Amino acid sequence: MGRSGWGPRVTAPGTFNAFIAYGSHDHRHSGIGWHTPVSVRFGTGEAVRGQRAVPLAEASARRPRPPESRTAWVDDLAGRREPASAPGAKDGPWHGD
Repeated sequence: MGRSGWGPRVTAPGTFNAFIAYGSHDHRHSGIGWHTPVSVRFGTGEAVRGQRAVPLAEASARRPRPPESRTAWVDDLAGRREPASAPGAKDGPWHGD
């Protein structure tokens, strides 16, 4: 191993090429719909999306959904009262009031 800890220079091209091949052919990227760059470049992304649709629909159908509410809960700040003072506490939120 060289002084830099990366190994000899002769292995650099192979390591770099392996990294690029993985990133282009195997790794699915979130920014392009979980496809590989090669799939998008050569137009096979639509076919892959079609193959994914059936298992995704089946999984979605099995997943329980929470009941939908037609009303939203909002904290009623106007109707809220201040808590009662603790025994021995002075009046007001600060002791000087």
